[in-house]
Amino acid sequence: MPLPKRKPTAATANTVTAPNVKLGEGLPDAPQTFLPGEYRVTIKDAEPRVSKKSTLSLILAAIEKDSGAQINLPPMWMGGGNTANAPTLAENHAAIQYMVEAAGAKPKGMEMPAICDALKGAEMWVELAEDQINGRICNRIVNACSLAEYEAG
Repeated sequence: MPLPKRKPTAATANTVTAPNVKLGEGLPDAPQTFLPGEYRVTIKDAEPRVSKKSTLSLILAAIEKDSGAQINLPPMWMGGGNTANAPTLAENHAAIQYMVEAAGAKPKGMEMPAICDALKGAEMWVELAEDQINGRICNRIVNACSLAEYEAG
């Protein structure tokens, strides 16, 4: 069924045609999905999240250095709730361990608040894979290393 034809109201006509207003201005850039590969990133933010079903996840906001774009990352399941049989649970734990090490911390025995603190603002190289969650394509971090380790080869 096609969308109905609409006439612009005075308010929308003035807003859209005003010379100093650009459509989408002031809106945050949508995260981008990158091709699988190695990318230099800065972890802008890291925060824990607990779902209604008590699933603990790590939410990352990672910025790719060359483009300045935010990487389209889904929550990284860490445990609890529905994660017991999640195929990516062990992979997520390993990737987070690699990222914490790349940030210069020792991950063994770290709890979620300390993990988030270690990652916030950290710059590192990550390996991105492509993933599909609920029918949408996104990236997943599968490996990480410090800048010095990457430069050393």
